[in-house]
Amino acid sequence: MLRLGEAAALLGVSPHVLTAWEQQFGYPKPARLDGDRPLYSHKELIALRDALDTSLSLPSAIRTAQDALGAEDRSQTTERPQRSASTEVRCRVR
Repeated sequence: MLRLGEAAALLGVSPHVLTAWEQQFGYPKPARLDGDRPLYSHKELIALRDALDTSLSLPSAIRTAQDALGAEDRSQTTERPQRSASTEVRCRVR
């Protein structure tokens, strides 16, 4: 976990800019474990930095970073639960 200044430095922006991104786009989303001070996930910041390095707009970079982290989380799941026939929901269109 990184503090605001460290996180901003990793992304190459000022702390004010990083705070504005959080407020405007909701990403990166810090934890607030140390009182009210934001602590940012290193993995989230690296994913965002990598996406920004590809010259994407900020909203596109955020989606790319979120997708990358989601794909990583899904790949760490070894087995997905299977739906049984009794739990499937069927919709009928009239």
